[in-house]
This record gives sequence, structure tokens and C-alpha cells, in this order.
Amino acid sequence: MINKLGKHEDKEKYARFALRAYVESRKKTKWCPAPDCTCAVEFVSDVNYDVSCNCTFRFCWNCTEEAHRPVNCDTVSKWILKNSAESENMNWILANSKPCPKCQRPIEKNQGCMHMTCTPPCKFEFCWLCLGSWIEHGERTGGFYACNRYESAKKEGVYDEAEARRERAKHSLERYMHYYERWASNQTSRQKAIADLQKAEKEQLAKLTEIYGIPETQLKFIIEAWSQIIECRRVLQWTYAYGYYLEDKVKSGFFEYLQGCYFCAFTKVVHNSEGFSHACKNLRTSVTLNVHR
Repeated sequence: MINKLGKHEDKEKYARFALRAYVESRKKTKWCPAPDCTCAVEFVSDVNYDVSCNCTFRFCWNCTEEAHRPVNCDTVSKWILKNSAESENMNWILANSKPCPKCQRPIEKNQGCMHMTCTPPCKFEFCWLCLGSWIEHGERTGGFYACNRYESAKKEGVYDEAEARRERAKHSLERYMHYYERWASNQTSRQKAIADLQKAEKEQLAKLTEIYGIPETQLKFIIEAWSQIIECRRVLQWTYAYGYYLEDKVKSGFFEYLQGCYFCAFTKVVHNSEGFSHACKNLRTSVTLNVHR
């Protein structure tokens, strides 16, 4: 009926609605979550949840996040939430600042002197160590770089709870940053590897074919090897999220040993791939020089 009586615009709209209804009504099909991708993906594997779209984006069928094997979906969900939450900001504030005794605004110490002045409009002057008013401080209390009142109170255990809380926050922050920085670094490196792969497919294989007369079909092993590097980088990236939530010390120690072995072996592979990239650049330079001659 629509095809016979409807306008062209109505036919296209109906076709889109029909396709969407078909995809969303089936348990084995989902829309690709990649930005600007309009493809639907069919789930055909019973082995794992990793699926790949025609746009080359790989994602987890179960949670629709980017593919994250061997880490489970719950760990990924907690890790992503932690990276976007304010909890680590609060840990940083607790570990690296103290509240102004008057207005309670967090103050960071960035100079060696213990004489602190709160920001306007408060402008309260106090001692960084004991948090007492600076008016009551001077040479008799230790001058600008020490505080006798603080040392005496510390011996009596007055600051034990506050210092312990700061140390816990500092340790928690340092541990989180250790794993997050390595996770983020591998993510950046993986994105670069993907860009290098796309460049190899578009330019470098054609150059090799032009120079050596080898058909591109016989050079596909290069693309496969590069794809494996991207996959290895993804696995290494998510091992840091897994390691962060691994609380058992024995398992954690063994895991870090295996992770270190994996990293060493993978570093050698990456080094060889960088040698190939450098060789391709030299080939392009050589071809350019020959053309100019």
C-alpha cells in the first residue's frame, strides 16, 4: 500500500521505521554503538561476546561497551564509572589539601613556608601544620618552617586520625593513578595503531606493490599482523582495569608477573612493527627521489 500510494519521502521513512522495528525486535541483532554508524550487527557466536561491525568498530554484545576481553562486563562498568566519578577528585583534595580553619575551603600548599593565607574573601592566616591562627605563631613556636605546637600535639596522638585519613587517601590515589595512567596510555597507543593500520591499507601496501611488483593480495599478512598488534594492545589495556580490582595479594602478585611477561613480549612485537613503518617511510622517500630525478 505504501509503495503504491505513498510519496517518495514517505516510502523512505516507512522503510527506516520497518528496519528499526525489525532490528530492535530481534534478540540476535543490535545497532552498532559507534558514533555516526548506522549499521546493525547480528550476533552469531556462542564462544564470546566480542562482535565486529562493518565500520571496523568492535564492541561487547552484552554491555555494548568497546570490546574488553578478558575483563568481564561488571569490571568494565565499575572502571568506567570510577574514571568519570568525583571520588578520585575527593581523594586528591583529601590527600593534597587541608581545610581552612575558618571557612573550611580546601587549601593546597605550594610553597615551603608554613604560613598560609586563605583566598578572598576569607583571607584567614593560619599555620599549615597545626591549623592554628598565624597571629599566635612566631619564633617561639618554630618560625615559618616548623611548628612546636604541632609536634607536641602529634606526640600526644591528636593528629593521628587526620594524618591516617590523609595517608589512606594518598595511597588510594597513587594506586588508582598507577593503573589509570597505564590503561589510558595503552588506549592512546591503540588508537594510534588503528590509524597506522588504516594508513597501511590505503597507502603503504600500494607502495610496496608498486616497488616490488607483489600483488596486494599477497601482502594481506601485514594487515593481519597489524590487526593482531591492535588486539594485543586492547588486551594489555584492560589488564590494568582487571589488576586494579584484584584484591587477593597472592593472585595479584602472580597476575603482575604474567602481565610483565606479556608486556615484554609485546614490546618486541611493537618494536618490529615500528621498524616496518620506518622502512615504508624510507620507501616513499626513495620513490619521490627517483621521480624527481
